Order: sequence, then C-alpha cells, then structure tokens
Amino acid sequence: MGEDSALLKRALAGMIDLMPASMALLAPNVNSYRRFQPGMYVPTQASWGHNNRTVALRIPCGERQNHRVEYRVAGADANPYLVMAAIFAGILHGLDNPQLPLQEEVEGNGLEQEGLPFPIRQSDALWEFMQNDHLRERLRRAFLPCFSMPVSMMNYCSLSVLSQKPKLSGC
Repeated sequence: MGEDSALLKRALAGMIDLMPASMALLAPNVNSYRRFQPGMYVPTQASWGHNNRTVALRIPCGERQNHRVEYRVAGADANPYLVMAAIFAGILHGLDNPQLPLQEEVEGNGLEQEGLPFPIRQSDALWEFMQNDHLRERLRRAFLPCFSMPVSMMNYCSLSVLSQKPKLSGC
C-alpha cells in the first residue's frame, strides 16, 4: 500500500477536524444517536485508518492511484446532499489549512482507542454545528438557522414524548 499523498492527508485532517461539528448533518434526528454507543460497532470518534472498518474514515486497500476514502459515520436517515456538503466542507477546510495536524492512523480496533469524540445527543451536535466557524463559512450563514431551527424544535418536542424506560404491566 504506498504512501498517501500530501493532498489526501490534508483532506483527511480537515474532515476529521470538522466531523464532530458535522454530526447534526450526519445524524439528523434523535434516534440517529442511538447507534453511537459503545458496543454498537460504529465509530464514536473522528479517526482514520487503512483498511480498518472500525474507524470513521477508512482508506480501503488498493493501488495508490485508486485510493479513496469511505466516510463511515452518516446514517441512512441523513440527507445525502447535506452529508456531501459536510464532507466537502471538511476537505476544503483541510486543503485551505495545510498546518492542520493529521492525527495518528488507527491500527487495530478503533472502537477501543481514544480520539476526537462525537457528540452523543442531538442537542450537543446542534450546538457544535452552530458554533463552528469553518462550517458556518462553508455552508453560508443563511443556511444554518434554516437547518437548525426545525431540528431544534424537533429535538425539543421529542424530549417531551420519549420516555427513558417503557412501563411493563403484569411483571
């Protein structure tokens, strides 16, 4: 597996840096966060590795000229256009900021290693999304309130109807 190009490393660094703030786009509803728990075999932190299915950004085996990145965080419930916007924002962030450090490649089980953690609640993800200057710049300031207000209301309403534990009768 050859050496990764400098551009690929910069793109990885940018995607990893923006990934926690992008979670509001990648996991768009309250139930999306149920899979981001330990033991669910899904990445819970921003990480990368070669041919490693336990990391958020996987570079499959292959010839250097065929390298690609699997972005393994977004759920099936995410809007594919917003997912692509988050990915492109991360890539551009990395290319525009060559000084951005790329964390060490994860070898072995990435689910057991420490890295840049994702928000585990929708409200936290929305807060990080709204506070991130780089996403705000890339996605344009006008988009953020249009996206965040309905999500905030949905999150607020879901808190009033979700119960922690179902009540079982007859037990």
